[in-house]
Amino acid sequence: MPIFVQWKWNEGRKSFLIVFHFYDDFSRTNLRIRKYNPTRIEGYDYSPIRISNVGDLSSDISIIPEKAWMTWAPDIPEMGYLLEVLKYAFMINGLSEREKRELRSKLEAREDSIVSGREAYTVPKNIGNEIGKDKRVVIIDESLTKPQELPSICVELCPEYIDYLRKILQIYFRS
Repeated sequence: MPIFVQWKWNEGRKSFLIVFHFYDDFSRTNLRIRKYNPTRIEGYDYSPIRISNVGDLSSDISIIPEKAWMTWAPDIPEMGYLLEVLKYAFMINGLSEREKRELRSKLEAREDSIVSGREAYTVPKNIGNEIGKDKRVVIIDESLTKPQELPSICVELCPEYIDYLRKILQIYFRS
């Protein structure tokens, strides 16, 4: 199951938000999304998933009504990639505002031109060159439903992307 990383600039906080997208391509069974529907059994609602407060386990347990429940079991390499990219997220958000703004062109989609009256966004060439042509990069354009949102890129989390982050950040963290 590919994991995609999106860096989203938050103007209010002057920092990046890191967003993970889990794309279930059915290549492995480590992601399961189920929708549980409560049913009536002997006069009460029943659902296989029940939520309660920790200190309140003996009292009435609330039932999740028709909600999706996602279960993910990452393997060791996936967990390592996630931990590594989170480490870089902490490092990036510790930089000055000027340094973080410099990184935007290396982490986010780039406005290239105007097509049919709308801005056209592309993936920065440095990302494509560094991670290789066999890795996936997705442009998400939510501006059609949320006009305040700009298109953004999501890059497949892989060792090459970790190396790319290490490379672009080394000038900020030389010892």
